[in-house]
Amino acid sequence: MLDPIIKALANTNQYLNYALKLMLETSFVHAIDAPSLSLLVPLLDAGLTMHDNASKQMAAQLMGNICSLT
Repeated sequence: MLDPIIKALANTNQYLNYALKLMLETSFVHAIDAPSLSLLVPLLDAGLTMHDNASKQMAAQLMGNICSLT
């Protein structure tokens, strides 16, 4: 899952929705550590600032899932 995340960090316009969709399909069962959050938070920030509603909705849902783990 790291490859799509890195692609989305490099080119958010093209790969962001794909990376967000992959992360939503993943079930997080363990607490997320700081290095993992350093990869995820920039994608969530980009998703929340996009103009389309699909990106905002996926990023907000993913943020809620991560917050429920902490």
